[in-house]
Parts: sequence; C-alpha cells; structure tokens
Amino acid sequence: YLIEGFARSQKGDRPFRWTTQPRARALVPNLVPEPQVWTLWLRGSNGQRVSVAVDDEAPVDASLGAGWTAVELRVDPPAGTCELSITTTAVGPAPPGLPGPLDGRAVGVAVGGLSLRFAPGVR
Repeated sequence: YLIEGFARSQKGDRPFRWTTQPRARALVPNLVPEPQVWTLWLRGSNGQRVSVAVDDEAPVDASLGAGWTAVELRVDPPAGTCELSITTTAVGPAPPGLPGPLDGRAVGVAVGGLSLRFAPGVR
C-alpha cells in the first residue's frame, strides 16, 4: 500500500513508479514472522545515492547504476504491516532512458518492483 511520495504507475522496460519526494513510503503486509530477504528494484541517475529501510531500522545505502539496480535488505519482520521507506537527496528531472511522470513533476528514483523470500536457512 503506497502511503506517500509515489507517482502513477508507468510502462517502460518494466512497470514502475517514480518517487516524487525525497522520502517515499509504502506499507508491506507480512504474514510470516521469519527472517526474509527483500529485493527492491530501483533505477535513477547513474551514481545516484539512495537509502532503503524497513520500519526505519538498519537502512541500506546504495549507489544506483545506469540500469535497474537490485537493493537487498535482510529483515526479520514481525507479523503485521511493515513500513518500507526509500530516501534520496536527488529529486529533479527524469534521467534518460525512462519516461518522466505524466504530469511533468520532479522525480527521485524509479521503483520497478519488490520481491520477498525467506532468508537462507529458513524453512
């Protein structure tokens, strides 16, 4: 569930949404309170810095490449709803290679998907 800081879904080489604020937040339901690996696919300007966190704990800092970059987080979430946050200091025009938002607003990073799996050794 998207809370704030996301544009509408768009089509590119994969469906994606732009972040539209320095910090974008989404709620992720979790039914299994076991260690997991969350993989978030992001794209921005080459070398753009981003920080990703779950429930504001142990943020993972990454530098984005020219294409889609997988950012992995190892989490041990409780059952219930977790908050995923994506923070970047660079908000401006869309970089080359992806269409900008339909309303022309400034963007942070493109979010192309989130996958969750059990951490190695679980189940």
